[in-house]
Amino acid sequence: MQNQESYENSGRGAEAGNRRAGSILKEKDSWWTVLVIDPIAVRLTYWFADNTSITPNIVSAVSLAFTLLSSYLFYRGFLWQGALIYEVSFLFDCIDGKLARLQNRQSAVGYLFDRLFDKFRLFLNTLALGYHARSLLLPFIFVFLYLWQEGEGIRDLYLKKGSSEAEASGTFRERLRRSFARRRLVVFPNLVEADTLVFFVGPLIKRIEIGFILGIAVVTLNILKLIFYSLERRGKSG
Repeated sequence: MQNQESYENSGRGAEAGNRRAGSILKEKDSWWTVLVIDPIAVRLTYWFADNTSITPNIVSAVSLAFTLLSSYLFYRGFLWQGALIYEVSFLFDCIDGKLARLQNRQSAVGYLFDRLFDKFRLFLNTLALGYHARSLLLPFIFVFLYLWQEGEGIRDLYLKKGSSEAEASGTFRERLRRSFARRRLVVFPNLVEADTLVFFVGPLIKRIEIGFILGIAVVTLNILKLIFYSLERRGKSG
């Protein structure tokens, strides 16, 4: 009887822990974030909240410091070290948003600074890797397409909000989307995966150009997907 009660209590504790984690997680996120970063970020977020007085702004500052360090390491040619530090920077970038949601400190200003820090990390690390590779062609193409995808994504979100049509629940695309959504995953690899390929995988295997090529491929596929969805939506509305 005691073992059964212990089992039930542990089950209730696990369920409560899952609900608690769910309150700070995005409804859907990138593959790399959900499968690799979030299991670490959630634990650290609650540890910071329960054991320190650290604020989301401080976490953002820590992320920025690691960004400066990773770009310096890339610039000096310490590639695998820079790759690891880059992921630490991204980890803290994920933590600051979760901590803000947990402490109910979300604000428009905080969101703006988070976006600016993201762009700063993108530009600085791209330039550092381009300098080390002695070529800015692939870095330029990557950043250009990266910003293009962000613009297409914002426009697609705006069109979705303005559209009253919902995709039929029985279509393969919708079933696939719901299947991924149950696991908090977006269907396609996204900008986070492109970042991971360029700033983590490429430097880690000491093949910077391969990382950029793969990152460009991911971003290009997403742009084509967004353009296709946009044209499809216009066709239905027309």
